[in-house]
Amino acid sequence: MTWRIRAHFDGNVLVPDERVDLPVNQPLEAEVTGLPGNEPRASSAVIEERMRRLAQGAGLFAARPDGHLWTC
Repeated sequence: MTWRIRAHFDGNVLVPDERVDLPVNQPLEAEVTGLPGNEPRASSAVIEERMRRLAQGAGLFAARPDGHLWTC
């Protein structure tokens, strides 16, 4: 038998968004699929590091000693 359950992750476990009528202690196998529009956002530090790597790889910018970028 197959059930589809909407849930969210609370940082530790998956929590169903509605009541789930399943037998207690029933072994289950789960496949988790993220829903569109709910992608986690990268922090500004992660975005800055990704931009730095991309720019340096393209040879457009060089990193200054303070970590910021300047045009070559």
